[in-house]
Amino acid sequence: KAGMEQNEYMTPEHMLYALCKEIPFQRALSDCGGQVERLEQSLNQFFKSHLPRKIGDEIAVSNGTQSVFECAVRQAIASGRDEVEMTHILKGIMDLEESFALYYLSLEVEDPVSLLAAFGQELAEAKRKKQERSLWEDEENEEEEDEGDGLDASWTSAEAPGRNWKTYVTCLNDT
Repeated sequence: KAGMEQNEYMTPEHMLYALCKEIPFQRALSDCGGQVERLEQSLNQFFKSHLPRKIGDEIAVSNGTQSVFECAVRQAIASGRDEVEMTHILKGIMDLEESFALYYLSLEVEDPVSLLAAFGQELAEAKRKKQERSLWEDEENEEEEDEGDGLDASWTSAEAPGRNWKTYVTCLNDT
C-alpha cells in the first residue's frame, strides 16, 4: 500500500491495512463488532492527510514499523514459533503506545485483546481447513496415480455408471 500511495514511509498503519485484506482478520474484526470497510476508510484518510509523499524510489521503514517488527519477533520466539505470524504483527501494533493504527483499531473494537484472540482462532481454523484441503488433494493425487496401473479407472470405482463391477471381480476370481 505504501508503494501504491507513493508514501515516503511504511508505517504500522500500512501493516494494519494489509491485515484488513486477510479474511481471518476480517472475520475476527466483525466478530468483535468492528467494520473492516470503516477501518480501511480511516486508514486511507490517514495515508492521504498524514504521510509525506516519497521523493525517490525507496520506501523507508518508520520507527513505529521497526518497533512492530521487533515486538513480533519477540512474540514469535516467546511462543516457540519458527516464523513471525500475523497475530504477532497485530500484537506488535497493539503494543505501540502512540499510533494511529492502534487509535483506529480502538475505534472499531472495545477490547483489542479479544480481537487478538479471535484473530488467532480464525487463523487456526483457516490453517486447519487448508491442511484438510491438502489432505484431500493428496488422496486425489494418490487415486490418480493408482489409476495409472493399466486398469480402466471406471473398473476401480464403485461410482462408475454403466459398468458391472461384478464382472471385474468374477474375472479376478477365475484367474
